[in-house]
Amino acid sequence: RFDAHFFGATLEWEPLKNFYLNVTGRYYEDNGEIEDSLLTSSAAPPLKSWELGLGLRYVWKRSAIKVAIAMFDTNYDPIDVGQREFTFLYSDRDWGLAQIAYSWQF
Repeated sequence: RFDAHFFGATLEWEPLKNFYLNVTGRYYEDNGEIEDSLLTSSAAPPLKSWELGLGLRYVWKRSAIKVAIAMFDTNYDPIDVGQREFTFLYSDRDWGLAQIAYSWQF
């Protein structure tokens, strides 16, 4: 039985007219993929992951531009013997994101 939980929230504040500062947080957790095979399994072990980000958005008329940065952390449980060939696939990782996005409503 696969079981996963996710929570995310963004708080946004307008310190100046048309400028929005936002903070984003997300958390994800699952109990791993289920695999009934007696042979080598590529099923992922349980995972816990989180994100924390900060962004600035400017809005005018029908357009907006956003600049954001975020930190991510992913933590897998130790792998089983049958998953050894997937050691690098299911490795814990800490990484970052830098984003510039433009939107236009039509």
